[in-house]
Amino acid sequence: YLHPQTNDTVKLKDIYVDHNFIRTIGMEIIAGRDFIESDAGKTKSNIIITKKASEYFGFKNPLDALGKTIRESNRNLLIIGVVNDFYYVSPIDEIEPVIFRYNAQLFNRLIIDFNPLARAELLSFIDEKWYQIEQDHPPRYMEVTEEMDVVYKMLNTFFGIIGYISFLSITIACLGLLGIISFNVQSRAKEIGIRKVLGAETAKIVYTLAKEFVVIVLISLLISLPIVGFAAIQIKMMLPEFVGFDPLAIISGVLIILGLVAVIIASQTHVAIRSNPMEALRCE
Repeated sequence: YLHPQTNDTVKLKDIYVDHNFIRTIGMEIIAGRDFIESDAGKTKSNIIITKKASEYFGFKNPLDALGKTIRESNRNLLIIGVVNDFYYVSPIDEIEPVIFRYNAQLFNRLIIDFNPLARAELLSFIDEKWYQIEQDHPPRYMEVTEEMDVVYKMLNTFFGIIGYISFLSITIACLGLLGIISFNVQSRAKEIGIRKVLGAETAKIVYTLAKEFVVIVLISLLISLPIVGFAAIQIKMMLPEFVGFDPLAIISGVLIILGLVAVIIASQTHVAIRSNPMEALRCE
């Protein structure tokens, strides 16, 4: 195809369909019209494109694409409609621009919209009609919903495992931090007692106990954030239509981690501050 704006040669996916395809699939026509049965004999040059293809050809609005022509070899193809984008291969692949061309003779798949309750009767009917014209090769069926369910179950399992591992890692890290802070507070019990006897303010004691742990947590975040960003980019490359890169999500995660650290530090320093300094000073 020749790009209507630049006249460059481009390669796009094209699908040969009949006048029932778009309605059967349930696509939304956002500009123009669908193919009609009378198109078969006189307007095979008419095409319908997806919204992505419309943008690819440089039309800012789908309505702008209507009536425009795209050159293919030695003939022009007239755009009569624009439909919403859809997954051409699978829902984990990036949505690509697609062109629909009317030709009911060029097809190798038959798509049927049917009532699930009548599935057995439909398959029996298809077998009967199929074997009237082809006895050597049995028909092969594939339900789109089943194929989609497999993909979505795979994605749900994948993200579920990542979520479980993340939750487990954060829990173990928090327990480790709790243990370290608890040990640090107990080992510095006399120091805390002396500071309290000498009149040190509570905020000063909390700052003294917490500052080194806060610094460690901030350093760990600085190390982990680039790794998280790299992993997010790689996952988005694998699943471009499912995974976005949302800075707010990362910021929220950082704030949640800092909140957990603050709760752990506050719980342990609170115990140390509320304790009787004389008991700590008597302890050998």
